[in-house]
Amino acid sequence: MDRPVTYEWCVRTGGALTGAQRRGLLVAALREYGSHAADMVRLAAGQRASGPVVLPEAPGGGLVEAAMEAGRDQGPDVEGHGLRTWLFGGALAMRDGVELDEELFCVGAICHDAGATRAVAGEDFTARSAQIAVAAFPPAPSATRSSA
Repeated sequence: MDRPVTYEWCVRTGGALTGAQRRGLLVAALREYGSHAADMVRLAAGQRASGPVVLPEAPGGGLVEAAMEAGRDQGPDVEGHGLRTWLFGGALAMRDGVELDEELFCVGAICHDAGATRAVAGEDFTARSAQIAVAAFPPAPSATRSSA
């Protein structure tokens, strides 16, 4: 099955999921939410979740600073959404014991919806987001494919 995970897929399909892809994503989401059910019940009952809550600091460096600036350029809604995605995703990774590349995760979270605020008929905003990200953060020469 064609997986909706690449820029090429997004451009080719306009971001339209097939019925099978929608069902697959629904099953995966339900499975993931089910695995966190105990913590959700505790929180709903006013109890603390299991484990410590530690808010991270954004990693330093020019790439993160550029991402923060790009986020600000998208406006407060997209900027705030990106920062919340970074915090929430980092918390889920911590809870699940998953190690992240802090810098790349922060940049990806902050910039993942760049271009979402301007609707263009017939265009999937995720393709526009990818174009904005590539323009702001061009791939390093070693990351490009050679024809040799």
